[in-house]
Amino acid sequence: MKLTALAGGRHKAPLRALPAMDLPFLVLVLTLVGFGLVMLGSASGAVALYRRGDAFAYLRPQLLYAAMGIAGLWLASRVDYHIFHKLAWPLLGVSSRLTHRSSVDLPEPEAPMMEITSPFLTVKSISRKTSWVPKDLPR
Repeated sequence: MKLTALAGGRHKAPLRALPAMDLPFLVLVLTLVGFGLVMLGSASGAVALYRRGDAFAYLRPQLLYAAMGIAGLWLASRVDYHIFHKLAWPLLGVSSRLTHRSSVDLPEPEAPMMEITSPFLTVKSISRKTSWVPKDLPR
């Protein structure tokens, strides 16, 4: 079977046949995604049941995102990767802009802040004083 496409609107240029899928890599990716979903389900099931009344409340969106990611991987595998060389700089600009727009404002901590300075770096950290003693031990 010979694949052809319209190039420039007039001439038919042959397309390269897609290579076979890298099966070990596919199995590895699907195994890691499945393992991550199982770990998320087992770690968040009790908390989700307590807080939301549904043990799968945190797992359901992740299943959707995993399915969307796998579909995206399949679509990306169908595209000739040489096109990404031409799109590298525009995609870098778009991703940089999206990253800049998605900044998160974190709330101020409740504990007092301690500032650590060095010639190269200034770090603000929360000073934690632990004065917790178990009830069954004498003070």
